[in-house]
Amino acid sequence: MPKDLQTRFFAVFLGLVSVAAVVFACINFQKSNGFPTPTDGVWWLEHGSHLEAERVDLDSPGEKAGVKSGDLLLSVDGHDVSNVGSLTRQLYRVGIWSKATYSLQRRGVTLEAPLILVPADRSLNLGLRLIALVYLGIGVYVLLRRWTAPKSTHFYVFCLVSFVFYAFHYTGKLNEFDWIVYWANVVAWLLPYLRLGREL
Repeated sequence: MPKDLQTRFFAVFLGLVSVAAVVFACINFQKSNGFPTPTDGVWWLEHGSHLEAERVDLDSPGEKAGVKSGDLLLSVDGHDVSNVGSLTRQLYRVGIWSKATYSLQRRGVTLEAPLILVPADRSLNLGLRLIALVYLGIGVYVLLRRWTAPKSTHFYVFCLVSFVFYAFHYTGKLNEFDWIVYWANVVAWLLPYLRLGREL
């Protein structure tokens, strides 16, 4: 394939990917805002066949219910939880502002901790999306102002990858759209390598 035609093909491909990334970022923003994530305010780590509380946030539902670091979570409302995925499913099943009864084990003693789930704080995601827009803006500016400069396209690919990483966040529904978000991040990782292979 002639080098000029190859360059044009890559430019069109990169343009389509950029438009798709912006469109999906907007959809992701709308969906994540319209679907609050329930949380107990506890940082759970997988520990054998149970989850262990590594940290409990101050003034969180977990702290108010008496959950302490080192507690093992056995079940939620009678449903066994053995990993983070099963806990997440149970939290969404219960829903925000709803009561969930945790069965815990503390130093060999089993106890119950009823708590009310609250919406997770997603304010950090807004800051990350702002960073994503800054990356994309810098990339577009450099590409349009210095498109003939060596490595300008490679720099834009880096900015586009950064945009995807900072702008795409799981909605919490764990549905097909979340899988698109996952694979978009995978493709973002591959783009710089594809560009590098093209230049070699």
